[in-house]
Amino acid sequence: MQHAHRTHLSADNRLTIALGFISFLLLGIYRSLFGPAYALFAAHYGMGTEPFGVLVGMNGFGALLAIIFGGMVLPRLGYKHLLVIAFVSWSLGALGIALRPAYGWLLVAALTAGWGGGALDIAVNALFSQVFASATPLNLIHAAYGVGAIAGPLLVTAAFGIGLVLPYGMVGVAVAFLLLLLVKLELPTVPKPEATTSRAHVASLLWAVSAFIVLYFCYVGIEVGVGNWLSVHLTPTFGAAQAASFTSIYWAMLTLGRFIAAPVSKWLEPPQLLLLSSAIMIIGFGLCFNPHIAPVGYALVGLGSAPMFPTGLLWLRSRFPTRAAAMMATVMVSATVGGILLSWLMGVLVARISVMVIPTLLLGSAVGCLLSVLWLRWHGEQ
Repeated sequence: MQHAHRTHLSADNRLTIALGFISFLLLGIYRSLFGPAYALFAAHYGMGTEPFGVLVGMNGFGALLAIIFGGMVLPRLGYKHLLVIAFVSWSLGALGIALRPAYGWLLVAALTAGWGGGALDIAVNALFSQVFASATPLNLIHAAYGVGAIAGPLLVTAAFGIGLVLPYGMVGVAVAFLLLLLVKLELPTVPKPEATTSRAHVASLLWAVSAFIVLYFCYVGIEVGVGNWLSVHLTPTFGAAQAASFTSIYWAMLTLGRFIAAPVSKWLEPPQLLLLSSAIMIIGFGLCFNPHIAPVGYALVGLGSAPMFPTGLLWLRSRFPTRAAAMMATVMVSATVGGILLSWLMGVLVARISVMVIPTLLLGSAVGCLLSVLWLRWHGEQ
């Protein structure tokens, strides 16, 4: 629940918001560099798409390992120690990529940076859901991530005459400076998990976390699915160049939606906001079945789905107050798997059927989000 007496921000809370905003902005920049920087990697290493795919995969694998590991050790290490490890790993990895080492060491650098970014992801999300009763700060830092994801490709464009040193080196140096901000922060202790002996209580927890797993599996499946397959869906109607521009509009609307959701979340509880979010996604995907108005539908999906990820984490915290770190790690792993599986399934089915598989699967995922939210709202305490 949201509490009015916690709306006043202390100096530490303001610094916490600044740390979260800047770190998520840099995380958005870093994770959006790889695709646009493919030509820079290819020019220096002479690599084709397969070794480049391994490079990107190592970064993602590092992030996935960090989310799993971070959820397990956060109650023991605490926020500050895990964040120090995250920033050091991420900075060293990004600087390692910028130095353009031999390919084997490049993979090590990508794994290290990916690990650091993943550890930051789980630690900051858990911290914000504990410190702030409102979803506003969480929506703001996730909006910052979106701004970074838009800025990253522009940074690569500016770096084409310089190479990999500028974009990855800039991120590495900036992340290192975040350690100075972290030193000034007094962070709360992580709640210790309580032992549960009641079978009925354990069963209730399992059902609840299962619903959150479905929610995040479907939502990130949508986010990755739209990001990777929107242009494929719309290319037959609008041409490749214009279809690609609609993908940028989707990301811009997603980012705008998170800025809008920040003040809205002061008045709406997480279940209400997520029901609204799911309904808007379903309407948007319904419009996508007409290719000529599909760009409007995808823009509506971006705007409406924006609060889903950050607001869901706050709701998860309220349902699992002493087990939030482990539960967040669980749902974030399911989210990663959802993005991988849905995108893969689209590739298989589009080749065998048609591009209309894309809005069909995305609509089904949006319905999955709605059903998960309804189940969570109707079962258990709010």
